[in-house]
Amino acid sequence: MAKHLDKFTRPFRDSSIPFALAEVLTNGSGEMVDLVCRFLNPAAAALLGLSPEEVQGRRLSQLGPERTVEQLAPLQAVAFSGSAASFPCVTAGGQALTVTCYQVMYGTVACLLDPRPAASAQSGALPELLPGADLELSREGLRCLACSR
Repeated sequence: MAKHLDKFTRPFRDSSIPFALAEVLTNGSGEMVDLVCRFLNPAAAALLGLSPEEVQGRRLSQLGPERTVEQLAPLQAVAFSGSAASFPCVTAGGQALTVTCYQVMYGTVACLLDPRPAASAQSGALPELLPGADLELSREGLRCLACSR
């Protein structure tokens, strides 16, 4: 692993908290086209049903056709804005997660993975932050479009 990422991964190496570090790859227009796994701790590997050696340094698109970047779109905004986000995600194996991510370096995000019940993974964008709110995550950050009591 690159020495410059060591300070971000060292606290999570033996942690029971599922943690991953990903680099966002973009096209010439700045749109996310793929992710490269830079680090996956044993807790995250067990949660995802993968081995760290199998994914570290590889692109998401190389891990199988069922793994797409569309549901990981909030990572793009976080990677290039310095913000943080939390969003629902369902893995290729059907595991429902809440992904909480933050920028560690320009273009690189740290992800904390939290397993959750499958029923709640089907909901809309970030409902756990502001129930009843219509939220939008963009490069500028999280924006509330409408709220209701």
